[in-house]
Amino acid sequence: MTKHQKLGVLFSIIYCIGVLFFFIMSLQNGDDSSNKSSFLTDIVIKLIKTFNKNLEIKYQLIHLIVRKVIGHFGYSCFLGVLGFLSWYFLRLKIQESVLINLIVGLFIASISELLQLIPNDRGPSFGDIFINYAGYFFGVILIVFIVKVILKKN
Repeated sequence: MTKHQKLGVLFSIIYCIGVLFFFIMSLQNGDDSSNKSSFLTDIVIKLIKTFNKNLEIKYQLIHLIVRKVIGHFGYSCFLGVLGFLSWYFLRLKIQESVLINLIVGLFIASISELLQLIPNDRGPSFGDIFINYAGYFFGVILIVFIVKVILKKN
């Protein structure tokens, strides 16, 4: 096994754990999911307040932004990066890695939302599928750009 393939296996393991975590989070009931994002919301508000103590902050708006930007877009972006690196290091083909990951990313975005049919107080959202996929897509495009820059330098 080459050094690149070993990296591909490592990224694949991390990626699979990340996808599993994403799916597990989708199975949480509404209260548990809300509590996790509320914790992050409190941190974000404290950070904002360090820069401007007098700023009036609408908690629900920050909570929505945290859930959508960090929980959906950000985590999906992270998975997109890992997914691309997994496939790329196993095969060393950029176009193939992009195509496979854009298909897999849509599957993951959709399944993560459909899993929300299982808890009683949650449900899937087409908007969240779009946000998840947009994050995954952005992650793939971002890492492709970085890989191409690195390859040009070498």
